[in-house]
Amino acid sequence: MLQYLIRNDDLWAIAPVSVANYLMQKEIVDMFTLEDPPPNRICYIVQQEGQNQYAKQIVETIFQSLPKINKIIKRWN
Repeated sequence: MLQYLIRNDDLWAIAPVSVANYLMQKEIVDMFTLEDPPPNRICYIVQQEGQNQYAKQIVETIFQSLPKINKIIKRWN
């Protein structure tokens, strides 16, 4: 919805990098980094021993998707 709400030149927004990248590709916005950004988030995966096949498939899908996820989420350091 941000693409419809930010049509005026006087408006700005803080958005997730994936949203900002999409809007930049559509040439709707310019993107600037924050001078004092929030800290990077650390994500953990916790697995139960003896998972069923569906839980195992979900975990495998996440791990296989990591290269694609890393291309979408760019570190701003």
